[in-house]
Amino acid sequence: MAARLGIVGASVSSYEKNKQYPSVEVLIQLCQTFDVSADYLLGLSDDKNFNTSTLTEEQLQIVLRLINEFEQSNVLKER
Repeated sequence: MAARLGIVGASVSSYEKNKQYPSVEVLIQLCQTFDVSADYLLGLSDDKNFNTSTLTEEQLQIVLRLINEFEQSNVLKER
């Protein structure tokens, strides 16, 4: 991860141990690497939006149907 971000391994270790925070530039790189928002990485949101821009319309419809199935299943479990 350090090589991918262009930083030393000790910095990544410090981030993981909450001893140091990344710079804005590194935070942006982390967001891009993990394809999540900065709010998610910073713990300000539980929303894990995922990028659907590379999916075909057919693939997107499959994903949406699957999400719908999970939502319906969760509603039934709550009853």
